[in-house]
Amino acid sequence: MVLNLVKTSLFLLLISSLLGCKANEVEVSISTKDIEKAILGENISVGFDATLGLMAENDEEMRRTMQRIAAVTENYLTLEEFELTTGDFGLNIDVEGEIPLIYVEDISQIKNIREPWALIIMKNEKKGTLSSFPYSLKFSETNSFNAYSGELNEINIMLSPDKRQPIKFKIKNNSKVPLTLFSGGVEVNGEHFAIYETAVEKRISLTMQDGVYDNTAPLIYFRLD
Repeated sequence: MVLNLVKTSLFLLLISSLLGCKANEVEVSISTKDIEKAILGENISVGFDATLGLMAENDEEMRRTMQRIAAVTENYLTLEEFELTTGDFGLNIDVEGEIPLIYVEDISQIKNIREPWALIIMKNEKKGTLSSFPYSLKFSETNSFNAYSGELNEINIMLSPDKRQPIKFKIKNNSKVPLTLFSGGVEVNGEHFAIYETAVEKRISLTMQDGVYDNTAPLIYFRLD
């Protein structure tokens, strides 16, 4: 019995190490005014909320570890909250803060960004059906990710973050121009779509997680006209 428990625990540790540390969901809130300002070159940050579940006990050692992780994270992210709470199956880390929303014409321009992740707007060079959407928006790691991951790895290898995180885009149209979105592999209002195109009059939530998003960054094509 004890041997089986040990084997099970080692298996869970191994799986966690291989998969990396993922949030249950990262929720980012973006408005069309934020997007317009970013395209014009302004420095824009938007809010995010994330909850990470851990199979661990809320003991003194874990609390000390969380304090160290919070200190490292605050060197990379603007945080409003970093809280350790007890969940149904262990612990939850609840995080609130801001990440940058930036516009670049070339991916190589993404340099000297402190945050490990960013929302990146680029010109869309795709042809065919997608050519009617002049811009793309994606949630992706930056060149700071490896440094951030390395520092967390030194504290606890089990808490090394994964580049790919399940994400919910909460998009609000607060401009005077129509917003049209196009994406694939998305959940909207509890329904799943292989391909999704819509005009956003007021607001919409798009969830992208699992499957292909374990290996590629969530991406939305859009136009404001």
